[in-house]
Amino acid sequence: MQNLHIEDLKVIEIHVEEKTIIRRLTSRRICSNCGKDYNLNLNPPPPDNICKVCGGKIIQRDDDKEETIKKRLEVYKNQTKPLIEFYQQKGNFFQVDGEKEIVDIFSDIKNIIQ
Repeated sequence: MQNLHIEDLKVIEIHVEEKTIIRRLTSRRICSNCGKDYNLNLNPPPPDNICKVCGGKIIQRDDDKEETIKKRLEVYKNQTKPLIEFYQQKGNFFQVDGEKEIVDIFSDIKNIIQ
């Protein structure tokens, strides 16, 4: 592995449970015409799935379907595990709970960096 010569390097993983990732991503929707984003939980699309901005059809992208997300998570785990182990051995790996409120996640990251 190439030495980057970076002093005090800190590697931060924002950890979120797989079921939460799947729930969050499968809830995403987008207008096929203008790209406006919607979320079934936080910013639901109109019942007719027609975008109020441009009149386009609101869809779920293939990338946001459960089977695709599970495949991406498996690839992530396989490719990231060796890196996590490497940085854990060096003592500069930190994990932050990504299920907390955004302000708390920010605070945790800020504390690690400082």
